[in-house]
Amino acid sequence: MLDAVLESALLLYAGVFILGALIGSFLNVVIYRLPIMMERDWREQCQEMLEHPPERKIPEEIYELFPVLYKMLKRRGGDLSGGQQQQLAIGRALVTKPKLLILDEPTEGIQPSIIKDIQKVISLLRDRGEMAILLVEQYFDFARELADNYAVMDRGEVVLSGLGKEMEEETVRRYIAV
Repeated sequence: MLDAVLESALLLYAGVFILGALIGSFLNVVIYRLPIMMERDWREQCQEMLEHPPERKIPEEIYELFPVLYKMLKRRGGDLSGGQQQQLAIGRALVTKPKLLILDEPTEGIQPSIIKDIQKVISLLRDRGEMAILLVEQYFDFARELADNYAVMDRGEVVLSGLGKEMEEETVRRYIAV
């Protein structure tokens, strides 16, 4: 089984393993244990990880940031509302302790109360200073509240940029109007 999985989906590019068609924790282990894998035969290391997967535990902090996820713990992700799914996606990303968190329109299709919850979490993460956050967003008020710096793009070019507190609503809205 291991050979079939690895041969169908292994790509070594710029020192990062990308393994497709694998189940959750195995992919995380491969990525985070990359330096160890370079010291030993990678097939042996992968076989060991399949036979002895790491313990899967969700840090309590995720539930503190998104209390609704604790209430919905027994549900499958597809059974959650759009806002709950967005919170789950952000929570899953945070479990990996990223240095860069990329959020692509986290407010898209989300009800206002959930937008406020997500905004509070992003603000908290920003204030901690433990990671860079790249927010791609069309909802001006949400972006303005969170931005330290901003850049507005039009057809692939940066047309406006500056400090978040200096964002001029009328000028920015000319470019983000849908």
